[in-house]
Parts: sequence; structure tokens; C-alpha cells
Amino acid sequence: MMSMAFCLDCDRPLDTEASLIAGQRVICSHCEVQLEVINVEPLELDWVYDGPAIDFRVFKGDWNMRGVNLDPVGGFEAS
Repeated sequence: MMSMAFCLDCDRPLDTEASLIAGQRVICSHCEVQLEVINVEPLELDWVYDGPAIDFRVFKGDWNMRGVNLDPVGGFEAS
């Protein structure tokens, strides 16, 4: 059975193989964007990212929140 998928950039139907596997790359024949198969059932695609891996743990606690009131009732306001 052929999987029906649409390009994330141009929303046109993608020509996909019957036997997709997770990690496989698909190229849109209309806009030439590269997409990666994230999940097969249900079919899920995402944009390909070939850059370095980002470790978001290094940002934990580094946000500068001084001078900001986070009172959920009164809203956000800078002091």
C-alpha cells in the first residue's frame, strides 16, 4: 500500500515508496525540500536537519529572568 503524504513546505502530494522506513529521506519533486520519515504508522515526516546536535541542557538555568514579575494573576511586567 502506498502511503499518502504531503510536503511540509508546498503542501503538494509526495511520491512515496510503498515500503518507507524510519530515517529514510524523501525529496519533494515540486520544491525539492528534503524530508525525513520520523514514523511509519501513522506516517510522520519532518524537515531534515544535518547540523550539529544541540544539547539544550546547557541552557537550563541560564535564562535571565531578573526584573520580571511572573505573577500568574497580575500578568507579566518588567520592574
